[in-house]
Amino acid sequence: MKKSKYITALSAAAISLLLFSGASQTYADTSTTDTNSSTSTTDSTSQKTQADSEVPTGQSVTTTVGTTPDAKNAIKNASDLTNVQKYTWKTTPDVTTAGTKKATVVVTYTDGSTDEVDVNVVVKTYASQNTPVAKSGWSVKVGAAVKASDGISNKSSLKNNVKSYAFKSAPSTAKPGTVKATIVVTYTDGSTDEVPVSIKVTSVVTTKTSTKKSTKKEHLTKTRKIVLDRPGKNKTIKQKAKLVRKVTTTTTTIKTYKDGKLTKTSTKSKKTYGKWSKGKWARYKVPAIKNYKRSKTTIKAKTVTSKTKNQTVKVTYKITRHKPANAPYYDPADMRAKTGQYYFKSSEKRAYPNLANYKNVWLRVSILGNRVYVMSGKKVIYTMYSSAGRFEMTNGKYQSDTPRGTFHLLSAYGGSFMSSDGVGARYYMAYHGSDYLIHSVPINNYNSGISHGGFHYGYGGVGSTAHLTVLGTKPDSSGCIRLSLSDARWLYGQRTSGKLKVGTKIVIKYK
Repeated sequence: MKKSKYITALSAAAISLLLFSGASQTYADTSTTDTNSSTSTTDSTSQKTQADSEVPTGQSVTTTVGTTPDAKNAIKNASDLTNVQKYTWKTTPDVTTAGTKKATVVVTYTDGSTDEVDVNVVVKTYASQNTPVAKSGWSVKVGAAVKASDGISNKSSLKNNVKSYAFKSAPSTAKPGTVKATIVVTYTDGSTDEVPVSIKVTSVVTTKTSTKKSTKKEHLTKTRKIVLDRPGKNKTIKQKAKLVRKVTTTTTTIKTYKDGKLTKTSTKSKKTYGKWSKGKWARYKVPAIKNYKRSKTTIKAKTVTSKTKNQTVKVTYKITRHKPANAPYYDPADMRAKTGQYYFKSSEKRAYPNLANYKNVWLRVSILGNRVYVMSGKKVIYTMYSSAGRFEMTNGKYQSDTPRGTFHLLSAYGGSFMSSDGVGARYYMAYHGSDYLIHSVPINNYNSGISHGGFHYGYGGVGSTAHLTVLGTKPDSSGCIRLSLSDARWLYGQRTSGKLKVGTKIVIKYK
């Protein structure tokens, strides 16, 4: 450390203010003047300076390239020194490059004296003061551009003297995987840091969605079955109501691409339904069958919707005519009830048929069925109540007095007859010998039974109907076949007019 020997003019002036009158003034040339005396004398002893009493100690000071450090910072005991006016560099240290540079600090005191202290100036780079950290878990997509600055995680903590971030070699993100790279951090002083980084390149997954709509018609058929439970064979009529609606199908196709390559295709369809139209089941008239009663005569029309259930309507037919026990045929629907004086009336309520209009006419007699059928071939054209021969023990057998078998109408006939016992009949026709006849219910000549049209019918006492009301119910004659008065008259008239011919076949059976 170098000490100065002289006091500057400024320092002398300051000291003179402190001197009393008559004190001596010391000048730079070491001469003295007595202010109280006009005589000037020279003191051979020099004035002691502040630099002589202070001992500044130097220390190394650190700075960065381009930054001149404060000279005071190079004096270790600056806080202990007194009367220091300033600290300056004797020669500005070279901070343009990094390294340890020699420099001198000039300590100037208030009395103008100085000390010079040699120190070291350590010039550091920005790179040596910063520690950039690689970003952890750095991930980018395939084909993405990568910025080097994105790879440093502590950019905000670096001092504001970074000039640039750049890759030492540009990393490739063309395919998935882990890419190694080096980021060069360049500072404004030209220094650099190299930071190794890892970049995870992940696949780019994209999707492309397309939508397609299509519309078609959907049909729905609702059926009503009408089952006719007819005698002999059933019949089914099917009524169909056809409904329609629009169905729109929206098909969405999603294609998935990985790094530009198609990897998956998925398709979803959604249907949107319009409203169903309405249909109708028409009114149906149930066909009639003779001698049968329908359970329904008509089936009403019905509006059909999508909620209408399929239906089955059953129509039954109930026979309206009676089939007597042991009789071969059913009674017609217009058969007269056996009430009142039915034995005088026609068995059927309808008009008698004209036998001239029919072919192959013949008579069928059922003894136990108590019926006589006028036939045309296999068809019954008229049914009559009858009463044939009663059952008696004959030749060891219990049998009817009316013979069974096939007979033919004979030529004998007449308006009436009367037997010796006073019982006879009207409108008779012979079919087997002279004793077996077809005629009316019995008459008598002793005023018994029921009086009607000038004749007495039946017998067994006045007013008795015992042999009249058995007609159509049970065999009661001695072998002849009895008919109602009206039926006997009609059949007799067909015979006399030639419409029922001699030789007409007559078949007599128990049933």
